[in-house]
Amino acid sequence: MASEKSMADRLADLGFIPDEEVSCVLKGRKGGMRAYLVRNAVIGLREENINEIFVQTGSATE
Repeated sequence: MASEKSMADRLADLGFIPDEEVSCVLKGRKGGMRAYLVRNAVIGLREENINEIFVQTGSATE
């Protein structure tokens, strides 16, 4: 969970919620930003926020 409630709420609003499919579509330099596809939208996040999101990997056919 995000360390700040406002960021946790924002991430949830963007679709970073349990059972939502998330795909990394762009990785910047180490320590930089990354872009994720969530709910048919591309969302850019800083590393400090990325480190607060926990995911379970799986295939699209599961």
